[in-house]
Amino acid sequence: MGAISLVKKVNIVDDYHGTKIYDPYRWMEDIHSEDVKAFVEEHNRISEEYIKSYEGYEAIKDRISELWKYESYSSPFKKGEYYYFFYNDGNSNQPSLYRAKDIKGEKFLLVDPSVYSEDSTSSIGAIAVNDKKDILAYSISQKGSDWQVIKLLDMKTMTTLKEEINWCRFTSITWLEDNERFIYSRYPQQGAMEDEELSYHNMVCIHRLGSSQDEDEVLIDGSERSPYSNYVSLSYDKKYILIEKSIGTSTENLVHLKEIDSENEFFNPLEGKNALWYFLGNKSFKFYFLTNYNAPKNRIVEIDIRNFEEENWVEIVPECATDTISDAVYNDGYIFMSVMHDAYHKAALINVESKEVTYLEIGAIGAISEISCGEKGKEIFFLFASYFVPNTIYKVKLEDKTLEKVINPRIPFDFSNYETKQVFVKSKDGTKIPMFLNYKKGIKLNGENKTVLYAYGGFNLNRIPEFRVPEIVWMERGGIYAVANIRGGNEYGEQWHKAGMLENKQNCFDDFISCGEYLIEENYTSSKKLAIRGRSNGGLLTGACMVQRPDLYGAVITQVGVLDMLRYHKYTIGRFWIPEYGDAENNPEDFKFMIKYSPLHNIRSGIVYPPVFVPTGDNDDRVLPCHSYKYVATLEEVSSGVNPYTIKGRKECRTWTRQAYIKTNRSRS
Repeated sequence: MGAISLVKKVNIVDDYHGTKIYDPYRWMEDIHSEDVKAFVEEHNRISEEYIKSYEGYEAIKDRISELWKYESYSSPFKKGEYYYFFYNDGNSNQPSLYRAKDIKGEKFLLVDPSVYSEDSTSSIGAIAVNDKKDILAYSISQKGSDWQVIKLLDMKTMTTLKEEINWCRFTSITWLEDNERFIYSRYPQQGAMEDEELSYHNMVCIHRLGSSQDEDEVLIDGSERSPYSNYVSLSYDKKYILIEKSIGTSTENLVHLKEIDSENEFFNPLEGKNALWYFLGNKSFKFYFLTNYNAPKNRIVEIDIRNFEEENWVEIVPECATDTISDAVYNDGYIFMSVMHDAYHKAALINVESKEVTYLEIGAIGAISEISCGEKGKEIFFLFASYFVPNTIYKVKLEDKTLEKVINPRIPFDFSNYETKQVFVKSKDGTKIPMFLNYKKGIKLNGENKTVLYAYGGFNLNRIPEFRVPEIVWMERGGIYAVANIRGGNEYGEQWHKAGMLENKQNCFDDFISCGEYLIEENYTSSKKLAIRGRSNGGLLTGACMVQRPDLYGAVITQVGVLDMLRYHKYTIGRFWIPEYGDAENNPEDFKFMIKYSPLHNIRSGIVYPPVFVPTGDNDDRVLPCHSYKYVATLEEVSSGVNPYTIKGRKECRTWTRQAYIKTNRSRS
């Protein structure tokens, strides 16, 4: 590995409630400066040389590219006579939007996002078709940015309208019944105020076709500073507008609703009921919600909005003592649910009137995602995947309560030679942590198996079985792929989440460390052959675990990690994460526990850390790359020169996706 230039340091000291904290690489927060660009370019060069020096590099790259070239679909939704879905033929950088009268039949291209960027890094976000079925509204983002532009396609003439909606971020798009207007959310124009301040001024507007954005009707003007973000939808019967208001990544939200075009004000039928309230659908005045109110593992309730006092609620699905309701959708008198059981999903269908529950047998351990239905009808769709099953489309037929496998991707790989095993690991405090182990059949427990341990552990997000081609190739070459379902996620409901957030964050690291120790103690691998990998919040996980137990790992991959826990909230949308992490700057109690684990601030001289690879995104405006830059610079400052610590900045994407990999490796071939 080539020599690395000395990196400049500046004399910046902050006072956190009486504690002096040095920040010598503060200049790296200016991610577009020439000095930062030079730092990234040098490390990119070194990373490329180091990775390509591995004798199996070309073979691995080619095998991943080969297996990634398979057809993939999103879960479809129906509007009129057409199904709408995303599709990738296996050769494109990003999936395109299609429609078809028969999902298995001839498909028609609606939007190819690659036309919006020369390097094919644009992607489609929200999509919505009006009831007249002639106009498609969709959002486009560039180079992995969270900022979106809403565009309009006339599906009769297949021409893109000139008008567009700017300054959107995480917006939904909801058409009104007149087919001429849609509701969306936006922020003030970029440059009107600091980026950090923009996130406190979320607006909700109604756009009318043929008019300019300046003429849009404003439902929420965003003039007052507010921590809330707004997600807009219509009721199932399309008579009510619902605005779900949330603060950052908090699992609590408010629900405001009103009749469409009425002069009445929005009202909150759940005032004072602080919890998650996820609207599923309604039948007249009866609204159905998935909620964790007085139910950490979730339940489904019916609330009559004319008599919404708690004593009038009807419980459709009670909380389960062991399993958690992960997601649900309402359609034509039925609710379909994905139910979490020990970190994998079961499928269930509920008749709302009779409350009868029917479990639908999938026949494999895996995960359900993208539950959809579109218009009222007799079918519901979802995706199912596992470590050895790529995303497969299933259809729930409400008429006879059965499942039909609709699209089953074909990949040139013999999955029968591989297996998944679930174990339960005792963490430091005695809590049992589920962990999936995936490998070739006939593996020898001799401590010699190269192993990658992966986890996330935060934001109420599950790390349930998913299909990933790089891991398939890893296992094909004899490796073990382990996934730990540590606390901080939602594998066992909101209590599991809370046990891994704020002052309980150390539980995540203890769980992950315990899983690594288990793999060594049970002779699956050794510390020299154990690598850990995490992305975003999972990058925080691997960064913290590395500095706490550098002896436990042979290599560390920390991808787009949140690594500076004292300043993360000052970067773009970082303040949204305060409910999860805390605020070290303004809360002295938060500072006490955050400084103890912040990866950047716990790197020590005199310690030999394992090799570290830190992929990041140069244009990532969610987890800014300065986290990674400062982290690597600090590691290099204390380095003994024994192991490499390096980054790989990427210009076009936030995460290491299938599309980014194909694009990158075509350019390298």
